[in-house]
Amino acid sequence: MYTREQVLDAIENCLNGSERQVIITRFGIEDGVTKSLSDIESIFGVSREQVCEIEKKVLRYIKEHSRKS
Repeated sequence: MYTREQVLDAIENCLNGSERQVIITRFGIEDGVTKSLSDIESIFGVSREQVCEIEKKVLRYIKEHSRKS
């Protein structure tokens, strides 16, 4: 499991603005309410695959940077 700080660092440093908003909404970072992939599709007009790719990008960033710490 990753810390909140690691996740927020990854969101800030490896995602562009629209990707950032997708992840913030998906995991309820601002309001505490997580959203399903279907919800994200409806809200942002991105496919489930695109959301999964953004999630993978965040996880890769965290893994790479947690090894360096």
